[in-house]
Amino acid sequence: MPLLWVYGKDEKAVGESLVRAKRLWEDCGYVMQEDKGILPILFISALPLGLYNTSGNVDSLDRDFIAPSDTIASLLPTQGDFAGGGKPELLLVGRKGQICGIDIFDRNANNNNIFVSAQTGAGKSFFINYLVYNYYGAGAKIRIIDIGDSYKKNTMLFKARYLDFGEDKISINPFCHIVDEEHDLPIIAQIAAQMAYSTSEKAAPSDTEVQLLNNAVKWAYGNEGEGAEMDHVYRYLLKFPDYARDSESDVTIGGFSEELAATAHRLAFNMREFARGGKYEVFFNGRSPFDIHSDEFVVLELGKLEQQRSLFNVAVLQVINAVTNDFYRSDRSEKKLVVFDEAWQFLRDSPIIQKVIEDGYRKARKYSGSFSVVTQSINDLELFGRVGKVIYSSSAFKFYLQADDIEKAKNAGIIDYGDFEVALLKSVRQNRPKYSEIFMDTPFGTGVARLVVDPFSYWIYTSAPDENKLIQTIMERQGLSFEEAIEEILRKTGESGQL
Repeated sequence: MPLLWVYGKDEKAVGESLVRAKRLWEDCGYVMQEDKGILPILFISALPLGLYNTSGNVDSLDRDFIAPSDTIASLLPTQGDFAGGGKPELLLVGRKGQICGIDIFDRNANNNNIFVSAQTGAGKSFFINYLVYNYYGAGAKIRIIDIGDSYKKNTMLFKARYLDFGEDKISINPFCHIVDEEHDLPIIAQIAAQMAYSTSEKAAPSDTEVQLLNNAVKWAYGNEGEGAEMDHVYRYLLKFPDYARDSESDVTIGGFSEELAATAHRLAFNMREFARGGKYEVFFNGRSPFDIHSDEFVVLELGKLEQQRSLFNVAVLQVINAVTNDFYRSDRSEKKLVVFDEAWQFLRDSPIIQKVIEDGYRKARKYSGSFSVVTQSINDLELFGRVGKVIYSSSAFKFYLQADDIEKAKNAGIIDYGDFEVALLKSVRQNRPKYSEIFMDTPFGTGVARLVVDPFSYWIYTSAPDENKLIQTIMERQGLSFEEAIEEILRKTGESGQL
């Protein structure tokens, strides 16, 4: 009993859709007939489980046909969209209308990590805003490290903490929040090493330099405790070997004093801008308010430091260390989501940062956590070297939005999908503001679904500059809150929410 129902927002839309539907079916050889008399009964019969062959119902309707079995097999609804898996923490819809629910913390997943890739303007920030909004509502702790101000609105909505390191010039002195000396002091030495080589193309310090930096950090903390700062590390190296002679933990000076002194002085010279009196002194000296342990939702914005490359790499390392340390020391029963957006900007150049994120991807599941890397291209993984392979292989959930470089990634061996999956991946499109399509590779299967949201949510998630500027303008001119500004936009634009 083939039945086709057409619906729309008004009579005109229904009429236009009906004409198109009839044409499509008639082009395939069907004879279309428009029913009028028994529509309520036919409507119920067309619904899932709505047709019952009792008391001669089918004979009375007289809309059934006898056909060859192979013809019927071709018409049966045996093919559907990808339906996801787990609790529907993220709710999407397939191209054919299939509801698709995804939960990255589902216990059947090998890990909870995420890789997201999309070209500029394809909706990746919109999707991440949607993702963190839903998981924050489900009780997860959120930590976002961003370059580009894509998540500031969410902090206004949730009264969350937003730290802009370029604008606020916040001290991130790593000595201020030491919990475990054995674990934390070597990390501070890594930060000092990043300072010493912040303007150099050299990949990593030598073993001798590492030992000197470790000793300098131990000396600073041993003498000053939580009052220590990078200026003390700098002074230890500058005055070497004066302070070293008083330290039982230091290396033996002996006949190597001149060589070691020259190395220490060179390290001190390279670190000068991070000590007191240097260009970046405010970031690594004095008491630090940078303690996010008690915060449920934090966005750490580093975009304004990007042009100061020597400062940027050091600040990123300290921020990532602080976030991951908080991650490992939090209650293991709490779900935690750490997002690195625009990750290519700090993963490509720093082996130390790469190692921190690699460890996070390997360990996250043990701490009920998820690490998420967001990039503008699948091919960025190749730029990351070994850590790129770790991110790809350790991400049980991969979300690909519209991109033009799929074939390049396939040819480079970065992705290993077959021809059908590649064709499906290349078909993904964004239809702003109606929906964004996402190709999902998950433990529950692979497929394409659409992210469709209500008008209010659209204005929460959007990262379009003109739309965000409109919200900000309304807030400033009318003295409205973030939510009230969105409601004002919806009042003016009507049900669609579009300008």
